Amino acid sequence: PESSILSLFKSPKTNINYTNPFVTIITATGTMTIVVFEIDVQCDVVPASCQIRVVGSCRSLGYWRPLKAPIMRPAEPSDNQGSSTAHDSNANTSKYKLEVRLDQGEYVPGLEYKYVITFQDKSRMPIWIQGENLKLPIPQRIEQKDGLIDIQALLKDSADILGVSEQQQSEQEALKASASREQIQGQAPQVPAPAQREAQTMQTAAPTIKSTSSTELMQKFMPPLRSASAKFADISPSDPRGPVPSWYRDGIMYQLFPLGSPGQKGNQGGCFGNVPERLDMHNPQPVERFLQIRKWYDYFEELQIDIIYLCPIFESGTHGYDTFDYYKIDPRLGTNDTFRTILGELHARGIKVILDGVFNHTGRHHFAFQDILNRGRDYSSSPYLEWYHIKPGSSTFGDPFGYQAWSGCQELPRLKLSHPDVRAHLFHVAKYWLEFGIDGWRLDCAHEMPADFWVDFRKACSEVSSNYVLMAETIHGDYNTWVGPEKGLCHSCSNYQIYKPMWSSLKDRNFFELVHCFQR
Repeated sequence: PESSILSLFKSPKTNINYTNPFVTIITATGTMTIVVFEIDVQCDVVPASCQIRVVGSCRSLGYWRPLKAPIMRPAEPSDNQGSSTAHDSNANTSKYKLEVRLDQGEYVPGLEYKYVITFQDKSRMPIWIQGENLKLPIPQRIEQKDGLIDIQALLKDSADILGVSEQQQSEQEALKASASREQIQGQAPQVPAPAQREAQTMQTAAPTIKSTSSTELMQKFMPPLRSASAKFADISPSDPRGPVPSWYRDGIMYQLFPLGSPGQKGNQGGCFGNVPERLDMHNPQPVERFLQIRKWYDYFEELQIDIIYLCPIFESGTHGYDTFDYYKIDPRLGTNDTFRTILGELHARGIKVILDGVFNHTGRHHFAFQDILNRGRDYSSSPYLEWYHIKPGSSTFGDPFGYQAWSGCQELPRLKLSHPDVRAHLFHVAKYWLEFGIDGWRLDCAHEMPADFWVDFRKACSEVSSNYVLMAETIHGDYNTWVGPEKGLCHSCSNYQIYKPMWSSLKDRNFFELVHCFQR
């Protein structure tokens, strides 16, 4: 019992050094990374009422949630015998170990973690091991020796902080001893599955791809740019490495979801009226619901709004994120001229406008994907075959081929962003709407797209404007990968990660996560 540990060990508090963690990266392939955490614990056995966990800045390590983090287990004796990496041990030292499989995309530079002690009694606060946050190393294999964890000193210090004497602690534990033992026996530790060190690669025959280029074919879907004409030949590209414009840095932004209003009050719609949940593909007649935003103009000024950010407004089948046509306003909202009118009126009031660009994937009715679909079993002859991640098989829609889709939603086929024609198409879209008059882009799924794409995207935007903003949607990972105005990356990002450490800093006394987010 924990009370016995507290009374048995009276050694002074040990200085704990965690600057050199013991981490072995067994494999770091493109799909999986296996990390082994190993520490020495200054205690014969960790009390059954405690768990040692590894918590960190990714899903597999609990996203800094102590009770969601994986639990370390006592190392098997066989782990230490004959191992060149085994730690030195003594009579009152135990070795604890944890093997974690990181999902794809989780193993990134800057991934930080921390050791934490949690309790069966969830009313007790977790004990965070002191010292700076630890970072996973980048080399494929690294072996370093950790310091000791003095469990007795930490538990005693925790009891002192809570104002509980050893005698009171012992009395409380004695009352719970029987129930705790039954609870612990009923919750046997789950032994982690052994690491799969060799992945089998399945090779399937790819469809025959014809060499026909889509460059000329896609021109008919791309309106001409003003900057490409002789009339605008005097436009000089701006430096794509400039700072964030002051209007954005100091501005107050208001987000609107024009195609998201059907969810409010049944079928009555929201501020844009009764927007149909789906586009009528058989009779897509424009209805200028966009003009209803006018009744909110005075409200925007009352709130001192400087920027309106509009969720997707391009033609799509449902919510806007399944884009059909990047050059056309969704008919449920009106026409391009409708949007031009609203854009001019907002600008006249000193309000900037940012549009949502969904460039990671399209809808199934995008012209390129439609060309592949319309060819049936001869889909491999499409000049747009390489625009998507097409593979042999079938889809949930009964297509004669399979394909990668965003988050498994096959309504959203993923674009192959490395293809030059795909980039040319998307960069043209970006420039077209900047010339149209918008002030920037909110970039959907930016954290799932390669950083070099955004470097080239920003260069393209800088060819037609010098006072625009690229705001990346970033959720997981190190935001510096995609954001860096002086490095030619996006100007800004959505900081989803900051709400959690603000909450945890109060609830779990977890300022380590807050430090991690701010310093990064």
